[in-house]
Amino acid sequence: AIQRCFEDGNVYWYNSCGIKEEIKEYCSANQTCENGQCLENFTVFCHANPNPGSTDSPINFIAVASGSSSPYTYAWSGACTGSASSCQNIFTVPGTYISLVSVTSNGMTKNATCSVNIGQGCSPHATKGCSNGNVYWYNSCGVREDVFQVCTVNQNCSGDQCVDLAVRCSANSQCGTNGFTGSP
Repeated sequence: AIQRCFEDGNVYWYNSCGIKEEIKEYCSANQTCENGQCLENFTVFCHANPNPGSTDSPINFIAVASGSSSPYTYAWSGACTGSASSCQNIFTVPGTYISLVSVTSNGMTKNATCSVNIGQGCSPHATKGCSNGNVYWYNSCGVREDVFQVCTVNQNCSGDQCVDLAVRCSANSQCGTNGFTGSP
């Protein structure tokens, strides 16, 4: 005797002549009958991480399959292509990107779509500004980056540059010139 799925969604025994006999197993509401056995309903969904994302940063599309039985085979298309449970892509233009994953198990295929919103990433060395007495680069998102210019002890950082300090003298003998201000 062999077991097979019948049109009522349950598993029955069949004799060697192919005639249905007694029921072997009732499949529950969250199960489907596949290849002579009750399996959890086959479902697939996917998501993007991170979401939202930024230009020039990796985005992972991740598929999650449940029910049926493994192995699962994956096929990604659209915004990402690949054949594993996850797929990675880097986008250079802001916008919404949609990827489709098809997952197959036991001859059944289920599809899921997932999208990601990509915003403008931060451009490096976009502006200069003062921090801790020196001039630093800042990216387009306002995050401080590396040093552009180190100001000396005779300079202050002002705006986006090092500016020489005016020397204040209390006597001509300190500065060597008339007027009490100037460079030593």
